[in-house]
Amino acid sequence: MSVNIFQKVYKVPLEEIMPKFKTNPEKSYAVITDTLEGPKIVNFCSEDYTVIPNKEIFDPLNLALKKGYKGIEPSFTSYKDAVFSIAFNFTEKGQAMSKGDVIYPRMTIRNSYNGRIKYSIVWGIFRLICSNGMSVPVKGTTSKTLVLMHTPGAGDGIALEKTLENLEVFIKEFKDLVEPYELLKESTVGDIQYRIEEVVEATGFPARQTDMAIEQAKKEMAQLKQNANDWIVYNALNYQLNHNPEIAMLEHKKQALDNTVLQYLMAH
Repeated sequence: MSVNIFQKVYKVPLEEIMPKFKTNPEKSYAVITDTLEGPKIVNFCSEDYTVIPNKEIFDPLNLALKKGYKGIEPSFTSYKDAVFSIAFNFTEKGQAMSKGDVIYPRMTIRNSYNGRIKYSIVWGIFRLICSNGMSVPVKGTTSKTLVLMHTPGAGDGIALEKTLENLEVFIKEFKDLVEPYELLKESTVGDIQYRIEEVVEATGFPARQTDMAIEQAKKEMAQLKQNANDWIVYNALNYQLNHNPEIAMLEHKKQALDNTVLQYLMAH
C-alpha cells in the first residue's frame, strides 16, 4: 500500500493540550492521528463525536469479501490525513464494452476524521483500460450510496450484513445498470474537440483541462480503433478527474462532477 490510511486515531481533551485555554463544549476535544511526521490534529469536536478508525472498517469487510468473491483488488486514497476512500474492484465480474475495454463493479468506502464526509459506501464502476473510477449511469443520483452509522466490525454485525446484502444486489444488477454506457458508445460524435468543449462549458468542468481531455480522447480512439463517440468523450473527461493532479478536489466532489458530466451526455 502506497497510501497509509491505517494510522492510529484518537480523541484528546483540549484542556490536556492547552491547559490555559477554555473551550466551548462542541469544540472541547481534538482528533489526533499519528502520521509519519508525528501526531497531527485533524479536527476539533465534542465529547460525543464518534471517530471511526479506517482499520475497523477495512479488516472485517476485507475478510468477508475474500470469503465470497474472487479477484478483489483494494485501493486507497487519503487527503490531508483526514478524508479517506477505500475502493474494492470486483475483477471477476467484468463486462466488455468492446475488445480491450472492460468495466467492473466497484465498491468505495468513504470515511473522514474531520467530519467533512459521513461514513458511507458508494457503488460505482472501474474501467480497466485507464484505471478510471466512474459513476453508475442512473439518472438523478451521483450513484447508489449507503450511509452507515456503525462499522462492519461492530458487535451486532448489522453494518457488515447490510453492506454485503447491498453488494450482492448491485453485482446482480450490474449488467442492466451499465446499459446506458452502450447508448453513449452508439452516440457518434462528428467533432471530438467541439463535443468536449461543449460538455466542459455546460457542466462546469475545469476548463483548463480541456486540451488534456481532447488529447486523451484521441489517444483512446487510436488505442481502441474506434470512431469518436460519447463513451470516448465521457472517459476522456473522467480520466482527468482520476489522474490529473491539477484537479484539486476531494473524491466525493470529483464523483459529483463526474456524474454531472455523465448525466449531460445521456441527456444531450
